[in-house]
Amino acid sequence: SFPCLGHNSSMLHTMFLLGILGSLVIATAGVECRSGGVTCHRINVLVNLPITGSWSGGPSLNASGHRMTDLINSQQLLLPGYELVLHVKNDDCNHDESSKILLNAITDAPSTFVALAGTGCSATSKSTASFAPIIRMPHISWASVAADLSDRTLYPTFFRTRVPDGNSNTVWLLLARMCSWKRLVVIKGSDDRFGYQTTEFLEAAADYDMEVVLSSSILTQSDAQRVLTNVMDIRARVLVMLAYEDSISYFLCETVVANAQFVILTKTHATQFWRQSFDGRDGLCTDSAMDRVAEHMVMVGGGDFRLDEANLTCVPDMSSAAYQQWWESFVEEHVSTPLLPQQHNAAANAADGVCMLALALAFLFKNNVTLQDMLGRTEEVFSHFNDAFAATDFEGVSGRIVFPADGGNGAGDPLGASRIYQVQNGSSVSVGTYNARERNISFDRNFTWPHSASPGGTLVCPFDTFDPCLPGHRSSGMQCIPCEPGSFAVAASGSAVCSLCQPGLIASKAGASACDECPHGRHAGFSGMSSCESCPVAHTANHNRSECHMDVKYLWCAPGCMTFTFLLCWSLFHRTGRTTRVLDVSKVDGKLIVTTCGSHNIYHRWRCSSTKVCFSDTSHPGLDNQPLGFRVRVISSDRLELLTAEGEAISEDLDTSQGIMFQPAPYDLLDTTSLFDARIPAFLPALFKLSSIPVLISVGNLGTCMALIAVLTGLLMAGLASFVSRRIYTRSSTPKQLRIRRIRAQLRESNPSPKACERGPHRGITARQLYGFLEMCSDYIKNRDMHYVCGNFIIPITQAERLSYADLAGARPLNYFVSHSWGNGFRDFVSSICKHAEAVKPERWQEVSYWICTFSNNQWDVSAELGVNLFASSFYLALKSDSCRGTAMVVDSRALPLTRVWCLFEIVATIRKTKADPSFDGLMLCTPSGVLNQGTADMNTAIKIANRCRRIDMRDAEASHEEDRQKIHALVEAMDGGFAAVNRFLRMAIRDSLFEMHTAFERDFDKICYSLKSSSSQLCNVLMGLAKSSAGLTLTDTLEQLQEDQQDNELPGCSGTDGAVSFEKEILQRSETEGTLSVVAL
Repeated sequence: SFPCLGHNSSMLHTMFLLGILGSLVIATAGVECRSGGVTCHRINVLVNLPITGSWSGGPSLNASGHRMTDLINSQQLLLPGYELVLHVKNDDCNHDESSKILLNAITDAPSTFVALAGTGCSATSKSTASFAPIIRMPHISWASVAADLSDRTLYPTFFRTRVPDGNSNTVWLLLARMCSWKRLVVIKGSDDRFGYQTTEFLEAAADYDMEVVLSSSILTQSDAQRVLTNVMDIRARVLVMLAYEDSISYFLCETVVANAQFVILTKTHATQFWRQSFDGRDGLCTDSAMDRVAEHMVMVGGGDFRLDEANLTCVPDMSSAAYQQWWESFVEEHVSTPLLPQQHNAAANAADGVCMLALALAFLFKNNVTLQDMLGRTEEVFSHFNDAFAATDFEGVSGRIVFPADGGNGAGDPLGASRIYQVQNGSSVSVGTYNARERNISFDRNFTWPHSASPGGTLVCPFDTFDPCLPGHRSSGMQCIPCEPGSFAVAASGSAVCSLCQPGLIASKAGASACDECPHGRHAGFSGMSSCESCPVAHTANHNRSECHMDVKYLWCAPGCMTFTFLLCWSLFHRTGRTTRVLDVSKVDGKLIVTTCGSHNIYHRWRCSSTKVCFSDTSHPGLDNQPLGFRVRVISSDRLELLTAEGEAISEDLDTSQGIMFQPAPYDLLDTTSLFDARIPAFLPALFKLSSIPVLISVGNLGTCMALIAVLTGLLMAGLASFVSRRIYTRSSTPKQLRIRRIRAQLRESNPSPKACERGPHRGITARQLYGFLEMCSDYIKNRDMHYVCGNFIIPITQAERLSYADLAGARPLNYFVSHSWGNGFRDFVSSICKHAEAVKPERWQEVSYWICTFSNNQWDVSAELGVNLFASSFYLALKSDSCRGTAMVVDSRALPLTRVWCLFEIVATIRKTKADPSFDGLMLCTPSGVLNQGTADMNTAIKIANRCRRIDMRDAEASHEEDRQKIHALVEAMDGGFAAVNRFLRMAIRDSLFEMHTAFERDFDKICYSLKSSSSQLCNVLMGLAKSSAGLTLTDTLEQLQEDQQDNELPGCSGTDGAVSFEKEILQRSETEGTLSVVAL
């Protein structure tokens, strides 16, 4: 058993697949309906459709039929307790296959199907309709239009919901009467398909007093040639074509070859069917040529969706417009897919066919005919079915469906409306409607005809025969066409040839009745020309405009004008707004030197010693977009000394290795060198060239046109040359860009798939990665600070992915948070971090990971890294994380981090975590020589830092943004002790570091005493070593050296505790008198 269908929109596709595959099991047992409480019985309907085959409408019928079935089943209004089930079989548009499907169905499952529906092809309908009465199977066709199916003697129980082709005969004759046509030609296809309709048309034409002058058949390409010849002989213009698309295409192609055009009346066909390829199609029959001869074709047919809006009888809560909207959406979604390879307007007729069957079933149920009675297919039930069909009268998707009441021929044909289409501008458009019940035509759009239109809504038609041609036209087969450009026709005649214009004369437009003379300076050298031509360069036209002769003045003036224009414009284009790429800006011998990529082309000797320049994209705020700019003094062709806007030397460092330099107007023209001689300013040759151009134009008498051509040619060439030269210059890579590419390649090799880690503690970078970065960029970084590193390397390296450098290199969870100032030298910074790593993890110091803002923050989204407040910033998230074991503050003798407000915030966060987490290492002061807290740093550096810290008050810490300073100050003031507590914590950390260094010194001192076994001369060496230690070497280094000496020379000397104590006292006494050890001062 199956659930009732209709409430699920996806069931349409499911039913399509079931229809294609066929039902393996057909059950009639009742199951619960969707609404519940009512037993639901299946009503099986056999549906033969051409899913494949020669006719493309089968999928459209299938989709629309299932849609209407789904709506009827889901509402349970017409057939409560029942559901319609369509069993779709593919008859391939083959009458034998369709008959076979029907016979197999009644043989294999004789009590299963209540009716036969679908049969979209006329041939299959004729086959099944001929023996449906014999097996008493009700039959409704959704799309068959053959006129002979209206014959009730042959098909007494055949019904269809699509208006037949027979109505087209009436429409064509009514249209012929409106246009006063008396002579028509009938062209038909095969007799078995169109013979019946042709006979009916000939009989009806006689009733309308129409003369059919010729009746022929077209089945092949040769038939089309023969028919066209006969039509042209009798000069007939209006053709009625009762044929399939291929026959009409044959004929249209022949009219292209013969250059003829007719008014064709036919039935509806596929959109632009004349463009489809066919065997034997002439090469002249291009799509555009076929569009031309198909223009104005009139097509008549039923089907399609109704024009007015009405509620559907079978689905009362849905209007025809709503159903049409669904269909348009369905087509848009599924057209050109296996579900709907091509749409067809018969979709509306399929919906009406399902509705008609449902109404008939409801009528039979109401009259006490049971489902079992219908499946029994008795004569009485079969008669009731046909009576119900004949009495059909309902509002459908295609219009009102009602059948004639006389019971004669056409009793199974709906009295619906036929749509009238015309090909206009290559597309079929609806121009009117034929009402079969009232037998009249209503027009809603104007017709268009060859060489005329329908003005003001009136029907203006061409004659049914061809007349003599007007002036400017010639006869071509059955019509008059304009003379081609270059030819003319003086008076009205039937001549098939236009006269050619003589040399010196032209006819620029088609349909000319006379030729015009060429204007001055142009000529027409041959007969039949449609336009005048310019004379070649250095030539001019003779007096009758028929030929050109040599003009010497063009030979040198025109090229000279073009050349001078090129040189002038190239100089201007090349200099105006030109940018020069910066390779390096750095201090050399106390001067700030700018090195450019290639020549800077700056000339300054004639005005003053310097000229004005500006910078952009250097990543240095001191250089970029300065409103007053700078001045430069030329040192060489690619080196400049950078000065202030007032021309004074610059003392501060403005280091960068990227960006562009440019001269603002008018300096880019006044202070630049000539393209060919650097000793000449550019504007002097420009003035000479500018004055030479009008002289050449005047002397050569070039005229406006030639002068304009020469100037524009030079202008375009100059623009192209300037564009190419600038393109080559800007596209070439600088050495730093090549270095960045190599760095990125190495990063991709170590981390092929970089991805963004969660900001904060997950973006650590190891000491190995940090040192490796310095190694790759060392020759550029030199002694520069973090500002330079970030702007010149970090941002360019991460530009493509817009990630942090840590993400790009392979981020690690941090072990230590790094607090530092961007003003510290980067080499010292890396040395400090490596020393710290060696101190906390000597064996695997390379694997210690650090959170460093420059490398761990995403420099492309700094606002996100700062967070909505201080405690949501990446800085705080990293420092407070469980994996953070301490804060490593990188300091130098200037103690720059202690002057920055963000370092103040980091110290506050360190204080908090130190109090909350006893295992936290706290603040560790790192220098290039070692870690102060562990006593491994240089003593002099420690003393300088301590002296510097005595004078620092964290209230004076500065920030790049005043808002940051205020927020952090408020945070410090809110904590216990405020700034005093922070200053105290910092000074205590420095003091503890000094004590640690003192302790470490004494510890190393003791180790040295125990290891010494030498005489007093060795003691002097020790003292010398300690003196060196105070001058910059650590005690540990000295101890290692002494241990190596001891291994080389086993020297006797003092040993034991007493000796060590006395030795220490001696050292301390000597230090008091000689002052060699700074530890005594501590």
